[in-house]
This record gives sequence, structure tokens and C-alpha cells, in this order.
Amino acid sequence: MEVSSISYSTLLYQLSFISKIEDRDYYKVISTPTNPKYHWGNFLLFKDSPTTDDHHKWQSLFKKEFASIAVEHMAFAWDSPIGEKGEIDGFLDDGFYFEYDDILTSTQVKLPPRINKEISIRPLHSDSDWRESAELNLLCAEHDQKLRDRPSVVKLMDDFRYLAKKCKGAWMGAFIDDRLIGDMGIYEGGRSIGLISMVKTHPAFRERYVCSTLLYQTAMKAFEDFGYKKLVLVADTTGIAGKIYKKVGFAVEENGASLIRYNI
Repeated sequence: MEVSSISYSTLLYQLSFISKIEDRDYYKVISTPTNPKYHWGNFLLFKDSPTTDDHHKWQSLFKKEFASIAVEHMAFAWDSPIGEKGEIDGFLDDGFYFEYDDILTSTQVKLPPRINKEISIRPLHSDSDWRESAELNLLCAEHDQKLRDRPSVVKLMDDFRYLAKKCKGAWMGAFIDDRLIGDMGIYEGGRSIGLISMVKTHPAFRERYVCSTLLYQTAMKAFEDFGYKKLVLVADTTGIAGKIYKKVGFAVEENGASLIRYNI
């Protein structure tokens, strides 16, 4: 199964370093046995959007494919650059949450209208840096218990640290007095494309232009030091993150749709 959307092609390239990707006839199985609670490291990616009866079929396939992994969720995505929703009512009736995202890209960023001059920005290096990043991840999910599994978050950050050694990229942090208050990853997504992921700002430092400043400098490093020709970011269509990204020179190129159910 060939993947046409820029969002999933870059994600799968990145995951290929830390996860197992198996090709079936009309879908792919992405699994991370070492981190079963990493939701988007354990999912099925289908060629087409769901049809009327797929809510039963897809769930059966997921149970079969992940029978040997202790997952506590089900996650489905489909390769539609135009963000085709398909027939999702059956999934919603079964307790799934529908996610609809803007896939933003940029080939040339611009300095945002306002920046934060207090912060210093650099890649994470030390054990202490990476521990702080895991803690920041947990803090930013404080109102979402399903994302607050400490062992899973620590393992995920360990994997991203490994990625920084295996492919072009880095985990970039924004610091005030050596305190990490924001971070994001920039890693290779294939075809000279960089994928920016897990953008976070400490709740106490929001609305202080930390995100836009960090994003701008991360993007500049991606272009100048890593040689990427295009950058990709994903943002919920209903959130404010996309508006921040657009101020730095990103624009919507695609839309993406997915379904997830927690605590199965």
C-alpha cells in the first residue's frame, strides 16, 4: 500500500526507526511493542476512508493485529490528503473520538510579529534535559488522564532521543534560567522533508510568544543545518495552535482524519 498524504508518509518514515510497520493488502499495521500506550505508535492506517460497515470490520482487524500487544486503545487513520471523513457514525456510536486536523507545511518561514526575547533555544542534550521534557509532556496533559501514563511518556522521549542520533533532527527546547518551558521535535520525514512534532509550552508561560519564537528558530535550524526543503506540522482544526503556526509562515496543504477509542 502506497501512502500519498504528506502527513502520514512523513510520520511513517519517522516511526520506521522505532516501530514496526507491516504492509497488508489495503492497510498498514503500525506497532510499537515496547510502548503499547503510545497511541499513534500503535494503529491501523487504511488506504480509504471508512464505509458504512467498516466500524465492525476495522475493530475486528485491530483486535487480531494487536492480539499480542497490551494496548488499551484502538486507533484508525486513512490516507486521504483531502481529509475525507467517510462513514464514521458507527464508530462514534461505539465510543470513538473523531479527530480532524490541518496539515500545515512551509518552505520558508518568517519572523512572527512578536517574539519572546527572554528565552534561549537549543537542542536537548543531557539526561536532565530529557527528564525535563518528559515532565513537561506530563504537565501539559494534566487535564487529560489518558495521556498521563508516566512510563509510556518516558519511553516515548527515550525513543525521540534515540531518533536524534539515528536521523537528521533534534529535540529543541526553550529555556528560561535553565528551566525548560517549551519544546518540540524536528526529525527527518523522507524526501528532504522535516516533520515537527509534539509542540508544547508550559501552562504558566503561555500567551508569551514562546511557541512562535521556538517554532521560528526550530524551522530555521531545520532549513539551514539539516537541509530540509519543506517542513510539516499537524494542528487540530478547532484549536489555536494552527493560528500560531500560520504567523510563522505555515499554510494548510492537506487535511487529515482519524478515529481513536481509549480504555477498550
